[in-house]
Amino acid sequence: MNPARGRTPLRLRTRVTLYFSLTALVASLGLALVSYAVARTFLIEQREQTARTQAYANAKTVRDQLLSDQGFSIFDLRTESGGFPLLIVDGRPFVSELYSVDAFPIELRTAVSQGGTGQQRFEYRGEPYVAVGIAMPAVNAQYLEAFPMDSTQRNLRAIATALLVGSAVTMVLAGILGWWTSR
Repeated sequence: MNPARGRTPLRLRTRVTLYFSLTALVASLGLALVSYAVARTFLIEQREQTARTQAYANAKTVRDQLLSDQGFSIFDLRTESGGFPLLIVDGRPFVSELYSVDAFPIELRTAVSQGGTGQQRFEYRGEPYVAVGIAMPAVNAQYLEAFPMDSTQRNLRAIATALLVGSAVTMVLAGILGWWTSR
């Protein structure tokens, strides 16, 4: 024992095992972070693209129905489970009694009321959504639709968990390899 340091130096086997373990941990965590970032970007972009496509299809249906003066209900539109539409015609809103116009972000409503289109992620009642808004000047209307993002969040949590478990297993296996190598 070295009295100046007050502790025993680590044996070679222990140092090699720690080196292998820490190297594997750093490498696997770095890879996990990059993998998660790429997966997150891809899944969110895919979800937003799907939302835009569905919202534009529904807005076209609404516009066509309004132009033909056929009676229809906004609630007959194909919306996702947990999602909700909002139609404003001549300043009069049509929305489910479960939701209000204020469920949609004010910035998006303002952009659409000024003749623009857009999309925005937001939370409503603690749940994540992506909203798409489309102005339809030909019928003096605006169509907005909110799409739930909870399945995307669940998938991202599952990916993060799998990557962290994989990093831990890699570290343990590298530690075992380091221990075995130093024999």
